[in-house]
Amino acid sequence: MPSLSVEIKSKPMATSTRMFRMLAGIENFYYALLFTGDPARAKTADTWRSWHQLGFHMDVKNPPSAARANEKVMATLDLSGEPDLVINVEGGDPKAIGALKTLLGEIDRVRAARGPESEAARLAAVKGDAAILSRLLDPLHNALNNTGCALAVPDFDFAIDRALKVLAHPEVTSLRVRA
Repeated sequence: MPSLSVEIKSKPMATSTRMFRMLAGIENFYYALLFTGDPARAKTADTWRSWHQLGFHMDVKNPPSAARANEKVMATLDLSGEPDLVINVEGGDPKAIGALKTLLGEIDRVRAARGPESEAARLAAVKGDAAILSRLLDPLHNALNNTGCALAVPDFDFAIDRALKVLAHPEVTSLRVRA
């Protein structure tokens, strides 16, 4: 049984690029929430440097080295309900999985409230939402800045932005998250 299941409904089926961005984004959100939720790791520069060195390409399947064996997740795509898709997240830390569930619910709330607009405007609205700022962006930026990793902020933001763009994409009609 997955620790978390994200059912994503969209008007046409998402392209393979968007699907893999969703998959990678959900994994990145999980690890960001895991590390920022642990004060010891959040304030350790190696947590962020080693993850930054690993990179954020969609094909990176290794978890950040700061993740302990029992905290690692495996995210998979289920396309059997085409055009809808399901991302199953197996394993992980229960507290971080709960935080991920809440964050994805907030992303869906903001997504659902948006009308037709540019990708930049949609991304700005999602990133500017108080709940998303307080749960994800502010803790991540604070951890990076406070550990001397400020130069990595643009790369982490790139990965976060890429995920937010596809999860709040106008063709997505709903995100249903079950733990």
